[in-house]
Order: sequence, then C-alpha cells, then structure tokens
Amino acid sequence: MSEQSLKSNRDIHQTLTWVAWAAVGILIINTSHFIGEEVGGIMVENPQDWIDVFNGFWIGLIKAMPTILIAWAIGDFALLFGRCGEGEVFTDQNLKTFRSGASSLVMSGIWAGIIGPTLLGWIQEEFRGVITNFPDFALAVIMMGIILYGLALVFQDAISIKQENDKFV
Repeated sequence: MSEQSLKSNRDIHQTLTWVAWAAVGILIINTSHFIGEEVGGIMVENPQDWIDVFNGFWIGLIKAMPTILIAWAIGDFALLFGRCGEGEVFTDQNLKTFRSGASSLVMSGIWAGIIGPTLLGWIQEEFRGVITNFPDFALAVIMMGIILYGLALVFQDAISIKQENDKFV
C-alpha cells in the first residue's frame, strides 16, 4: 500500500471518529428527550410527587435504553476508528472493541423487542408475562450486530495471520 493511500485511509478513519462522536452526542440529546418526556409533565407540589418524578425517570430510561446501547456501540466504533487512524489496525484491543460494539447492537435490539415492552407492561400493570414486539428497526439492529460479530471473527483470524507473519519478518 502506498504512503499516500495509507495517509488517506488514516484521514478517513479520523473523520469517521469525529462523525461517530457527533452521533453519540446527538443520541445523548435524544435520550434526554425520552426521559424529559416522562418527567417533564409531572408537577411537584408535595413530597409524595417526587416518587412520580423518580418513576417517570425510570420509565424514560427504559424507553431510552435501546438508544443508549446504540450510542455505546457507536462510541466503541469511534474508539476503533481512532486507533485505526493512528495506525493500530489488527490488535487485540480493536478486536475487543469490535465485539463490544456488536454486542451492544444485539442488546439494543433485544431490549427494544423484549425487555423494554415487558418492563413497561409490568410497570403499567397491563400484563404479567413476557411481551415480544420486534419492530423492523429492532430486527435490523440485531442483524447488524450479528453481522458485525461475524466480521469480528474474520478480524480475529486476520489478527492471527498478522501475528504469524510478524514472527517471520
């Protein structure tokens, strides 16, 4: 790979790092919207009302958890891109980060499809079983996580090959 091509790739990695951190910031703002939507309409007039605020906060957090987990995954990939931009590509730390990001995406989809609806059903006393509601978005996020986990396995093989090649060089 030519020096110019290598520099171009590193610049792209750095750009992707900044874009990913911007996306994390936007998702954090979105999370505050979920929580504020639940808590913002509660009037506190006596000490008992603080329990309603506390409950609203937790309901908002339950609704926002898929977004939080996606932000976590994007943060992982921002770190990965940052290290790749510094020339550290096939490392065990990057593999760990890659797997963590993939796992966060799978957990986000599972939270959106099973955990969140079930907890909200229990809290609102509508249902006492397990609720499954997988919208297209949740299924797509789960599939992206599974695909990225598969790519992490390929990445692991690439690390092994690189380590074997480094022994001979």
